[in-house]
Amino acid sequence: MASTLSLSGITKRFGSVLANDDVSLEVRGGSVHALVGENGAGKSTLMKIAYGLHRPDAGEVLVDDVAITGQPPRTARSHGVGMVHQHFSLAASMTVTENMLLGEPSWRLDFDEARRRVRAISERYRMPVDPDAVVGNLPVSIQQRVEILRAFFNEAGILIFDEPTSVLSHHETQELLARIDEFRRDGKAVLFISHKLPEVMAIADEVTVMRRGRVVHRAAADQTDEADLVRHMVGDFVSHRHGSSVPSRRGSAALEVDGLVVDAPESGTALDDVALTVRSGEVVGIAAIAGNGQTELVRALTGLAPVRAGSVRANGVEVTHLDVAGHRAGGVAHMPADRLHEGINRERSVFDNIALRLYRDPEYRRGLFLRRGAMQRRVQELVEEYSIRVPSAAVPAGALSGGNQQRVIAARELLDQPGVVIAEEPTWGLDVQAAEFLYGQLASLKERGAGILVVSSDLDELLEIADTIVVLYRGRVAGTVPAEEATVERLGAMMTGAA
Repeated sequence: MASTLSLSGITKRFGSVLANDDVSLEVRGGSVHALVGENGAGKSTLMKIAYGLHRPDAGEVLVDDVAITGQPPRTARSHGVGMVHQHFSLAASMTVTENMLLGEPSWRLDFDEARRRVRAISERYRMPVDPDAVVGNLPVSIQQRVEILRAFFNEAGILIFDEPTSVLSHHETQELLARIDEFRRDGKAVLFISHKLPEVMAIADEVTVMRRGRVVHRAAADQTDEADLVRHMVGDFVSHRHGSSVPSRRGSAALEVDGLVVDAPESGTALDDVALTVRSGEVVGIAAIAGNGQTELVRALTGLAPVRAGSVRANGVEVTHLDVAGHRAGGVAHMPADRLHEGINRERSVFDNIALRLYRDPEYRRGLFLRRGAMQRRVQELVEEYSIRVPSAAVPAGALSGGNQQRVIAARELLDQPGVVIAEEPTWGLDVQAAEFLYGQLASLKERGAGILVVSSDLDELLEIADTIVVLYRGRVAGTVPAEEATVERLGAMMTGAA
């Protein structure tokens, strides 16, 4: 029997903030219902209420006419609701298999059977993962794969996907969408939250748009289009570019990588003889399927992973074996993929997160003492410049939406006009306006002569902002393509070793 998830009149406040305002939504078995909206529109809050992570102030959550309002997640799971979180709910110190069994009573634990099921499910959905791998040692994209597999592992009849393709490659995304289509044909109900409107239009039967906590639009997918959805999401039309919008004025080499060899975290070689150059005034994109060395490349270029052989020069300075502080001193800025764990300190204030780059600046010191007033003024200038939506810089960074957290990271990393910027999945989970804003910041840096390396699993994003695209396959450079000559099909073939 097909399951139905119904949310009726959901209202939720956090202090003075009205996150959900009388929201109603129904997802029926055998259909995919997409939910879209800006960061801060209330989508994630609504999903957490549906899954039992938040209790609504008003309204009702029903699964097949059975009320589960305000009950914990285990109740939702027992009624067949599974959720793939945007910010993973995995235990980093545990293995993949152990994560699958979290929450199970001890008398039901069967690790051998669970390990077998993990292998079978990962093979079935063509998302390979080692059942015995420690989750914290996996790249962020593979961790998301584990999160998706866990929903499959629990055999849910209702699946909530919160930005599930954020760090998947084009090929992996297409595979996942195909699997979701299978779930639909099997009679399962799928709630699909995404900022990637082409995916929404490709998979959804119905689309609901939220803005400022309310439902502002709902339509059958075949009765709407991307432009219509964007208008309802942000209130005006945002055009999408193809190719770098700022003409490239390539200068001298800003980042030079030659013969780079980096070991994999577990064993073997992650990068083998990798060479690439990013010139000042240029954006170079890195395209690769997860597990082909892009994570290790970023870590090596930012001082987070040791280099076994080869060299790295940033702004003309040898930085191959320097630590993170040495790379930053050499003018290298890093915007990490995992903003919650590597990009910000969630417990510290917005001020503290941005001011990290000011502490060693002589302009903000007087002898042994900090010029805190000057720092506060500078941080406030950056809050305004980067349009960080926050009532005060004293607010904890963890209380911000994903888009505003990314703006905090950008404000901190780009404030001193770095010569090299390494942006890893820079628009992961961001809405249209937030992504456009970040593209504008990178374009401005490029125009001022910075060399920018963008690592993204979103090929459309690379085609939009890069001048040159470098493809990695099995830890080696499979090819380098000018963006104007690149297509998704050509890049995809190189990423899978077919070209």
